[in-house]
Amino acid sequence: MEIFYYIVSIFAIILFVSSVQFKNKKDILMLQFGANVCYLLVYLTRLAWVGVSSQGLTAVKNFIFIIFEHKKKDVPLWLLLLFLGGLIGISIYFYDGILSLVPLLINILLFISTTTSSSTRMSIPSSLNVVCKAVSSLTGISSTLTSSFLFFFILF
Repeated sequence: MEIFYYIVSIFAIILFVSSVQFKNKKDILMLQFGANVCYLLVYLTRLAWVGVSSQGLTAVKNFIFIIFEHKKKDVPLWLLLLFLGGLIGISIYFYDGILSLVPLLINILLFISTTTSSSTRMSIPSSLNVVCKAVSSLTGISSTLTSSFLFFFILF
């Protein structure tokens, strides 16, 4: 089972890294959706319910955004607020100290970046997300610790 975990994690990292190379928002969202599904599988096999719930919500969000992007329509504000509320609700439910809020901040930045039409703005939080997940997947270090370290390193 460990080999499955590493192979799927590496594939997800490749998808995320590839997504920030595209200029088309739909392509970016599709690759990030694929990465979300891969991470969802990893978290399911690890029984990591925080990851399952946040990646599941993010995958659903990306899928819905892909549909809106395909139809060339804007995502309604109420839907944006619903997803943000879901992310905040997941973080409150699984709260485990102040450091557990850092992945929420990164997810919110990633979420907000997907609402913009600029693919450049989408790539900055996506790149941070890739680094956090890559380091935590390949080293076994907690994603919370990795993202906290990177967040404070960038902040200061």
